[in-house]
Amino acid sequence: PSDNRSALIGGSRPPQLAPGTYQVKLVKGKDTYETEFTITTDPDSPYTAADRAVQREAVMKLFNDTEDLAYVYEVLDQVQQQASSIQRKTTKKRVDEMASAIRDLAGKEKSRLAFRGGDFYVNEGSMLREEMGNLYFSVSSFPGRPSDSQLQEAVRIHQALVAARGKLDLFLTNDVAKLNEKLGEEAQITWPAKAAYLAAEVDVSGM
Repeated sequence: PSDNRSALIGGSRPPQLAPGTYQVKLVKGKDTYETEFTITTDPDSPYTAADRAVQREAVMKLFNDTEDLAYVYEVLDQVQQQASSIQRKTTKKRVDEMASAIRDLAGKEKSRLAFRGGDFYVNEGSMLREEMGNLYFSVSSFPGRPSDSQLQEAVRIHQALVAARGKLDLFLTNDVAKLNEKLGEEAQITWPAKAAYLAAEVDVSGM
């Protein structure tokens, strides 16, 4: 999610298909229709094949980073919600304290990843999610080679994402795992695997 208009626009378009021949299959009831189409580059384009290759590589890296960031945020959100639920239900002081700390930490980490609480007009902040979305839009909208500064920014953003994923892993294996041990056979905090999250049909109206 984001309360930044430009970042929402930046994440609204998928990567373009690379040049090549693609198979198409349409299944309607018992009937199947097949055809193919070919995508080619404009022969009059001022951009070389090497320029386009660099651009596509950058776009796909940013696209994959966007999926990774979405997963990190989703896990933090689910952990936060479940920790809050445990707090409401538990009668054990230590469990309540641990769940409270996990809820607060998950919320803090979420706030570092995406800007929330803005009004979509004057108050539009920028965190990692917004920086990533805006850069993705800029690079994917231009068919030529990205600028050196854009490529450097993509590296910085990726490194920030790697750090966020590392913090998440430590959070899950330490804080959350210790709470789950305390819970024993009670309802424990769980989260989906990345593949399951990406395969699920989710409401992205607020993304």
